[in-house]
Amino acid sequence: MKVPALLALTSHGNAPYLMAARFARALGDYIVVIPDYYGEMQAAILKEEIPQMNKRVFLSKELGDLFKPLLLDSSTGVNYARFGAKLVDENNPMNAKQIEGKLAAMLKDGIPARSLDGSTQKRFQPEEFCAVINSTLPLRVDLLHSIFFFTGRMSRLYGTVPPGEEEPEAHQTVDELAAYAKLWVEVEDTFDVEFIPRINALSYREDAADERIIFTPPLTFTRPISRKLERPGILFVPSGTRTDLYKLHRVAETLPAEFQPLVLGSNSNNPDFPADKFTYVRADIFGDANLAGVVSRGGWGTIWECQSNLKPAALVRTSFVEDPEMGHSQFVLKERGLVEILDDSISPFLAAGKLEQLKNTFIKESKLDEILFGEFAGNGFAFMADKLRCSFNM
Repeated sequence: MKVPALLALTSHGNAPYLMAARFARALGDYIVVIPDYYGEMQAAILKEEIPQMNKRVFLSKELGDLFKPLLLDSSTGVNYARFGAKLVDENNPMNAKQIEGKLAAMLKDGIPARSLDGSTQKRFQPEEFCAVINSTLPLRVDLLHSIFFFTGRMSRLYGTVPPGEEEPEAHQTVDELAAYAKLWVEVEDTFDVEFIPRINALSYREDAADERIIFTPPLTFTRPISRKLERPGILFVPSGTRTDLYKLHRVAETLPAEFQPLVLGSNSNNPDFPADKFTYVRADIFGDANLAGVVSRGGWGTIWECQSNLKPAALVRTSFVEDPEMGHSQFVLKERGLVEILDDSISPFLAAGKLEQLKNTFIKESKLDEILFGEFAGNGFAFMADKLRCSFNM
């Protein structure tokens, strides 16, 4: 029996491609073709996190090269408004519409990719794909089904400012991103279904119901409890965009000696955190009983890990102007009492009773998920897979 294949349109950072692979696994070990953005680092993370998919995950360097202009990266030195505006600039030869056309041509000719274990290299033809999964690139693809999953509609993330945001620069950013937000509306109109977690970057909105949106539990899973750490640790999780390195280091420098500073990754694939100051750990550390808390910029892959594993979370402050998604996300998470926002010091996060308070808030939300989602409360990927089997016979 031929194994169905998914085409994954994943954006910057580690969470999107990991989510694509986990989603394919939950559907029943579907093959998934993923853009190769980060080379050996990306392959190593996938092998470590989802070894069962070594023969089913296919990485495409050609897709990765094609999509690179769509990715936020610290090395470009461009602010988000200019980044978004450039992607809809008709004079830009690598704007989103041009890349969309090149993707259609590549799909027609067959998308080259290599299996994660290196054993198979092939070209995937259009008829081999049963669906495209988007998380999150502003591209339309002519395949049988189009499935979106992320933390909110991107058109709204880019087209509105968070409540109470009065900075002129924020409203100027919305104006500059207006055409980009409009492009996202066009892309969203092609989705058959949009999976958005119950707690998301736009949770403060009271929007009318939309039959395409299905709210989900966190898009992660609960990890086995372990006890590898010998003393309490604080985990620092840098974004794949590398845009948060300075802020994370500034906060890490204030960590009290009784806490062990940890960083996700390895010295070979994440040299931004020297091994003489940080202990490198794998993602299974989220299940460690001695992990006291997690510091990040607030990417939802990390937030969902914290929520599912009841680990207190702190975020280095990121404004809407710096990153619109983070601006909305940090507003929502702070308003709901789920995180502590940090500037120059980790002290507010470690203040008396704060870690316990944050953990209890996650416990409260997890109990509500159990009421709403039952057996799927601890695994958003299994929830999505179940819905798709019912709706699209996948």
